[in-house]
Parts: sequence; C-alpha cells; structure tokens
Amino acid sequence: MRTLIVTGGIATGKSAFCRALLRISAAEVRIFDCDQCVHALLTTESIIARVAEVFGAIVLDQRGQIDRSKLRDSAFSDASLKSLLEGIIHPEVRRFCRSARNEALASSDVSLFVADVPLFYENGFPIEYDKTVVVATTRATQLKRLLHRSPLDRRTAEHIIDAQLPIGRKVELADIVMWNGGELSSMERQIEYLLKWMELPSN
Repeated sequence: MRTLIVTGGIATGKSAFCRALLRISAAEVRIFDCDQCVHALLTTESIIARVAEVFGAIVLDQRGQIDRSKLRDSAFSDASLKSLLEGIIHPEVRRFCRSARNEALASSDVSLFVADVPLFYENGFPIEYDKTVVVATTRATQLKRLLHRSPLDRRTAEHIIDAQLPIGRKVELADIVMWNGGELSSMERQIEYLLKWMELPSN
C-alpha cells in the first residue's frame, strides 16, 4: 500500500481532488480527511470542555456546543490562543489518522491511503508516507472560492489565507503538484496521469 499526503491551501480544491481520485481510481483508495476529523472532534464532550476551558463560554452556543465561527474569530485574533487550540486538536487528529492508516494497511484490498492534511507543511504530520501532493491555484482564485462558499467578509478571508504558508512555497516543497485553476476535467486528467505513474488502474 502506498500513502500520499494531500495538502494545499484553503479553497484550493483538496476535497475536490480527493473526490475525483475516488471516482477515477479502479484500485481501492482510503481517504482520511483531517478537516472532517476536526469537525467531529469539536462535537465531543471532552474536546468541548477543553476548548471552553481555554476560550471561555463565549465560544459556546445556547446548547453548550462549540460555535465554530466564534471559535475561529477568537483563534485567529490571538496567536497564542490559536496555538493552544492546535495543541488540543492536532494530537487527536494525528492519532485518528494513524489508526485509519493502520486499518488500511491491514486490509489486502487497499492500494492507496490518502491523508488530506491542510497544514502539513506548517505543522508537520508524523505518519509514514511516500509522496506529497499539493493541490494549487492562484491566491485570487482561493479568495474568490472562499468568499463564495463561506459567510466571511473579505478581510477575514484574506487573514485566513495569509495565516497559511503561501501556495507558491508549498508548490516548491511538493513532490507532485495538481493544478486546480480551471475546469474539473483538467484536474481529472492530471489524476489519470498520477494513477498511471503510480501503476494503479483507473476507470
């Protein structure tokens, strides 16, 4: 089994790449989405309690659940709080990812394990892998997509993008680059070439 780390920036199309990979690959592919894992963790009682201890009740809604927009605003307004939040969340995400990879390794059917790790170059991610794939686009396209899909104002959206390592730098660090600046069909063709290079069948 091979392992790919898929990364990039917010709104560059990492999830679109993973969905297309699942659709195109004729081999068995398992994908671990770090963002989905974070969303799930933020609904668990133990994590809610730890987050509330750091940020206070201001980040909780009337039901005692985490208000993600308030948590995001608080974390991005204070670097020390952001670091504390990452210290709560990231070890758990890594633990779940390692568990998912071990499960995939134990299955003789799985040919490819993909970990979608948005902050791989910023924070590292201690699992064994073969190659890194960066899904890239222009900053202008990132901003346009982020504003389209999220109820964010332009200043907040730009702040989120700027908090990550620039895409150009991630492209320099990548083993493989998937350019996602145009039609989905373009990225699909790139995925077909990737599968062929990895000697994996495609549909």
